[in-house]
Amino acid sequence: MALVVLCCVAGVLLVPERGQRFAVPGAYNVLVTRQQPGVRVISFEVLPGAPDWAYILDRSLRAQGWLPPDYSGANGQFNRYSYVMSLKVVTVWEEAEIDGDVQKARITLRRWLRIAWLTSPIYF
Repeated sequence: MALVVLCCVAGVLLVPERGQRFAVPGAYNVLVTRQQPGVRVISFEVLPGAPDWAYILDRSLRAQGWLPPDYSGANGQFNRYSYVMSLKVVTVWEEAEIDGDVQKARITLRRWLRIAWLTSPIYF
């Protein structure tokens, strides 16, 4: 059992975030920067007159199983999507904060791992 958990943890930690899940069709200048452990910023631009990137990204994230923003809470939650993947004793949490303007997108992705017998999350 411990070997299975170790393999799951290693697999999750070794998968880099390249931004493909967040870049919309027609995006250019896609850049992924790691600000600190557990926090990556994905930015890209779209051409003037391109379809609304935020709407396309919203539909894409929902189709991938991300939970939509919580409009019943504070204003700061209006642009945050969440994704939780549970593997029995290991849970991967992701939160994407969407920001930008008509032509430029900025997505702040926070990722952490919870292991059932540990009290602190592991940021990756």
